[in-house]
Amino acid sequence: MRGLLLAALLGGLAPRSRASDAEGFPPLTLRECIDHALMENLNLRVQRYEPAIADEQVRAEEAAFDPRFDLSGTLSEGKSAAAASELEGSAQPTTEEWGGAMAVSKRFAAGTQARIFSTLHELETDSSFSTLNPVNDAGVNLSIVQPLLRNRGALVNRADIARARIAVVGAREQLRADALELVQDIESTYWELALALEQLAVSEQAVALSEQLQAEAQARFDRGMNTKADVLWAEADVVSKREGVLVSRQQIDNARDRLLALMNDLREDTEAGFGTEPIPEELPARPDVEQSYRIALEKQPEYRLLLQRRRSLALDRDVARAQRLPTLDLSGRIGASGRDRTLGDAYRGMLDRDGHQWAVDVSLSTPWGLRREDAALTQSAYRLMQSDLQVAQAEVRLVYDVRVSCRSVWTGIERIRVTRLARDMQEFRMNQAKAQYQAGLATLRDVMDAQDDVNAARLRALEATRGTILAMVQLSRLEGSLLEAHGIAWHTIDPLP
Repeated sequence: MRGLLLAALLGGLAPRSRASDAEGFPPLTLRECIDHALMENLNLRVQRYEPAIADEQVRAEEAAFDPRFDLSGTLSEGKSAAAASELEGSAQPTTEEWGGAMAVSKRFAAGTQARIFSTLHELETDSSFSTLNPVNDAGVNLSIVQPLLRNRGALVNRADIARARIAVVGAREQLRADALELVQDIESTYWELALALEQLAVSEQAVALSEQLQAEAQARFDRGMNTKADVLWAEADVVSKREGVLVSRQQIDNARDRLLALMNDLREDTEAGFGTEPIPEELPARPDVEQSYRIALEKQPEYRLLLQRRRSLALDRDVARAQRLPTLDLSGRIGASGRDRTLGDAYRGMLDRDGHQWAVDVSLSTPWGLRREDAALTQSAYRLMQSDLQVAQAEVRLVYDVRVSCRSVWTGIERIRVTRLARDMQEFRMNQAKAQYQAGLATLRDVMDAQDDVNAARLRALEATRGTILAMVQLSRLEGSLLEAHGIAWHTIDPLP
């Protein structure tokens, strides 16, 4: 709805004058300015990386559930200076030893920790008491630890992943907010420039008419039909009107530079200037407060950011509640082993389960009183309550801002209608005063006063148009629909994966 209203105001029918022709520069369309700014604005380019950074954090958190592979090896040789007893079986006991170990472990969302551990080991000695020399050992073990209370379930174990995904949504909403802010600044500055160009046209028309009146006053003075005071008044009026031209040109240059700065295009070759699209004449429809409020609740990124923060705090509370439980872990181990003179025989013995073992363990641990856990749960609950109040406060503020903006648009529409009527009336009165002056029925002062009234009426009409345009832009910004109003797709704002 807001896009249709903006289109009615910003893309209306035949204007009274083309702002692009005010200084003879070619026009630059509003959409061209917006597209260029969205690609080149430095602040937006910086912010555009944030969603991608947040996406990578999700990957980093998910890596906690990737399997882990560990491999180790050892090689050693030892020789004692002398035997401590005859039981060592050698005058100088000597050993050569090598071994290796391999393990694969994985963590699961339920909190389960599983690990497969395999070892190979060989020991050779010169001890006469060694029945196997060399002796080779092979073994494999499977161990599983399952939390039954604390640290059990996907809620706790995948909480960091959930937080990271919420942060991704938040980063995208922040990027959308920055893009909306930029488009609002671009559009507001663009129409400020267009209105400054129109004001320049009004000021130049006023100068041209004053110069014409000055020439007529001088001619009538030469014929003895005017006094010298009339000539001086006409000359002073020309000087006064030229001041308005100077001020308008300064406003144009300032608005152009603001626009170029937002577009990150402040180069020397842009100093030549450019024009704008014409300011429309057609009045828009009155916006509806309830509809605008519903759109804002659905699309405004600042409000959606608050909702994402509440999601994160609700997750923190749920995790803190789950962590109040005592630690009760069930673990089990099962393994097989083999031992022989050769590694191959030891490995086959392991497969045949020449040696085996198993065990089941249960462990219980809990802090006395759970004071830390209770404090964490209370803190998270309070933060969630704060967030609920902030969301409610944002909704109240949103209602207020939407109502104020809608009233500004309503008032602006009526101001445009009234000021245009006043402008047309003053133009009619000025034409009458000029005709009466030519017929000798009015003084030069009457014509000059009528001209001043026309200029003031034209400027008031432009100011009313300016206020209405800015109010419409502000309303679309509040709704979060400013991008859609210009037909801009979200993927063009967030091109990074």
